[in-house]
Amino acid sequence: MSERADELKLMNKYDYINGLMNDIFNIENIDVIKNKVILQQNGTFLELSNFGDGLKSFFVSSSF
Repeated sequence: MSERADELKLMNKYDYINGLMNDIFNIENIDVIKNKVILQQNGTFLELSNFGDGLKSFFVSSSF
């Protein structure tokens, strides 16, 4: 598989999880900044220090 195909696959997973979090928890965006998972909810940015380790590791390893 090409590097571009791998990148698109990761982006699709990221977009899918972002969409689910928005639908379920009203989270507008999830990002990784300096290996910390940050979410945006109702215009406010929050650091998730106790985020599920599996999902947290997915976002950290998938950051670009």
